Amino acid sequence: MIELKGIEKSFGSLKVLNNVSCVFETGKVNFIIGKSGEGKSVLTKCMVGLMPVNAGTITYDGENFINVSRVEKKKILNNIGMLFQGAALFDSMTVGENIQFPMKMFTPMTKKEMDKRTDEILEQVGLSGKSSLFPSELSGGMKKRTGLARAIALNPKYLFVDEPNSGLDPLTSIKIDGLVREITDRYNMTTIVISHDMNSVIEIADTIQFMSKGEFAWSGDRHSILKSNHPLLNEFVFASQFMREIKDKFR
Repeated sequence: MIELKGIEKSFGSLKVLNNVSCVFETGKVNFIIGKSGEGKSVLTKCMVGLMPVNAGTITYDGENFINVSRVEKKKILNNIGMLFQGAALFDSMTVGENIQFPMKMFTPMTKKEMDKRTDEILEQVGLSGKSSLFPSELSGGMKKRTGLARAIALNPKYLFVDEPNSGLDPLTSIKIDGLVREITDRYNMTTIVISHDMNSVIEIADTIQFMSKGEFAWSGDRHSILKSNHPLLNEFVFASQFMREIKDKFR
């Protein structure tokens, strides 16, 4: 579980996050949605220690992440996996080498142990036998799956996923959503997904936080979101004809 209390973040006179509080639950896929420029990325960077907060607390399973020693903060960071929007693979490394990068950095695992773990993860994400390929030889979906494999290489307790379906076709997006759901359930992780993809929200979201102007303006689940009367949320959710048709079915 990750808990935020009163998080505030400003850049000079510009306040980007304003009293953000919520709980992201263990074993669930927790979505943060909202238009671009509303503070989602800044909040995520604060949560993983890439940006300091001006006020508030962040706790990981009861462990304070703000006012702790570097050693204690590193322990928490070692339990965080991240899938970046563009997968962020190392072009000069093979699929296997990309996955093993965090193993080499943060564990005393032997080469044999790393190879075994890599094979296990590749099978889970549907990339068995692709270990020797380079990123330039992969499709967009395969790159995302490789990035996801690297994110879970160290069996993290917390998984952050940034726009997992960006640039992917609908069928590949469905597969990536399925993987995020399966991995969350398999490892009982606290998963946080930053997304604009309402199809993903409707398919796999357990909890949803809608961010507007640096605040969580609405909270709920994938069932209640379709029945909400919140004007800004409805404007965002039902922007596409497809989602308007879904809403009509719930009237």
